Amino acid sequence: MTESAAWRPVGAVDPLTLVEARNQAHHALQLPAMAATVFVPFREDYSHLNFGWVDRFSAFTSHDIPTTSGTVQFGIRLADLTLLLLVDNDIQSMCPMHGKTNSDAKAWLLAEAEKLGLDGEKFTAASHSKIPAHPVADGALYDVAAHAQAMAEFCNYYGNANLILEAVRATYLNIHPGPNEIRMWPHHFDIAVLVTLEEGDPETAKAFGFGFEPGDSSCEQPYFYTYPWPRSQRPEILPALTGLGQWTPADTWFGTLLAGEDICKVTADQQQAAVDAYLRDAAEHCRVIAINHP
Repeated sequence: MTESAAWRPVGAVDPLTLVEARNQAHHALQLPAMAATVFVPFREDYSHLNFGWVDRFSAFTSHDIPTTSGTVQFGIRLADLTLLLLVDNDIQSMCPMHGKTNSDAKAWLLAEAEKLGLDGEKFTAASHSKIPAHPVADGALYDVAAHAQAMAEFCNYYGNANLILEAVRATYLNIHPGPNEIRMWPHHFDIAVLVTLEEGDPETAKAFGFGFEPGDSSCEQPYFYTYPWPRSQRPEILPALTGLGQWTPADTWFGTLLAGEDICKVTADQQQAAVDAYLRDAAEHCRVIAINHP
């Protein structure tokens, strides 16, 4: 399930100061991701591991888990870093992470899973993906209160990203095989779409993608991006981008990037139009580059 509402202006918090909030949120996300790993029905492409955005809860939620109590999802509300248990698409139980440890959260998840008749031993044996180190991984308490404004800003970015990605994705629905669903992978923490242009091995089939990343080692601030696939191609002459955004440097991954600080320079009432224009323009350039790849 993926939902979006209206654009939420960003810029209340300097995008270059969101690193600590992002890292805490990324680690907290691994907890419901562990539950999804063991309880969501397995899919060969591992897509059972990804999450979707639900705007009315400002949350990411897992795929459905069938139980005798109803259809269950585990998730995380980013605005206040609260773990969620949903039954039939409504919140049934919550675990705020402020002042808690990963062990506290795991105990809550285990108790809730067992109440639903799920196999607690499977969850106990689960482990989460390796992500950038942070003290909470070693038992430190989550400190949400100190980063409340930053957490709220992340909610705005992700809600906006889902909104824009839905709009741009819709323009490519006539392509076959076409775009996948808008999903977030807990390991990477980005929300994205891949538009496949031909059948074949996913590693070599022509495609292009676009999405939003809250920041990483290549760019510490939130950013939108596009890229052609396979990624190895880089034309000697790149087409000019209209409006915001830029092509990434030659010594990094190949694609385009629109940084949060550039979005924040736009007036609040123009942000949505500016990001939408960037993503449509850059995605189309990447589509053409992918098609022309030998």
